[in-house]
Amino acid sequence: MASAKSKPGSGPQGIQHWPFPSPIGGDRRFAVFPFYWMVTTSFKEQSVILAPTPQLFFHPTLGNYTTAFFKNLILAPGLVNSLIVALSTHGDLADPRRSCGLRHRAI
Repeated sequence: MASAKSKPGSGPQGIQHWPFPSPIGGDRRFAVFPFYWMVTTSFKEQSVILAPTPQLFFHPTLGNYTTAFFKNLILAPGLVNSLIVALSTHGDLADPRRSCGLRHRAI
């Protein structure tokens, strides 16, 4: 029995596929855009951030990071705590032979 050729873009039994991205799979550009916006906003001055119209082109600054890390010390205590926990619980630093879970020959 010869199989009938289906039209391009048609599914089983002639069901047409939806031409737009599905909400489950989605378009990755829509998923990446909020992260792009957060990173670029962190390099903007407060006047540019609070402007009524968003500006796509601006002069980047590290002022927000210097304020958070050195002037107001907002992030410093949390960063130090995370560093202490990471270094104290990471077994590979204590024994480099166990790095990446690989088993090595005894020395």
